[in-house]
Amino acid sequence: MVESKAGMGIGEEIIESIRDAKERVWVCTPFISIKYAKLLAEKASEGLDVRIITSPSSSSIRALDAIRDSDVRIKIVEEAFIHAKLYIIDDVTFTGSVNLTESSIEKNYEVLTVFRGEEGRELREQFL
Repeated sequence: MVESKAGMGIGEEIIESIRDAKERVWVCTPFISIKYAKLLAEKASEGLDVRIITSPSSSSIRALDAIRDSDVRIKIVEEAFIHAKLYIIDDVTFTGSVNLTESSIEKNYEVLTVFRGEEGRELREQFL
C-alpha cells in the first residue's frame, strides 16, 4: 500500500514508527537533531539495526557526536550532498521532504509518501 500526505506535523508518523520499531531503523537525511539522534541510539541499544546516511552539515555533526559511542552505524558522505530523505523502519518506507529535526517533524509544512510491506522493497534494497 502506498499513501501520500502533506501538512504540518506529518513527520510525527516517522517518529512513532521509530519508537515502535522492532527490527531496523535506517535513515538517510541531510539534517538530524540531537533529540532524534539520541532516539536512534536508544533503539540501537535495544538491539535494532540502526543506520544513518547523512552529509556533514554542522547540525548533523553535532547530533552524531552526541551518539558517537552508540551502536548506530553512521556513514557520512562527503563527496556529494545528501539531500534525500528516506526512512526505512521495519517493513515501512517513508520518503518525502521531512528531515529528522524538530522543526521539520513538528512545525514545517512537509510532504510524505509511505510505502508499506512489499511496496517499499526496492527502496530498502537500494539503501543497502
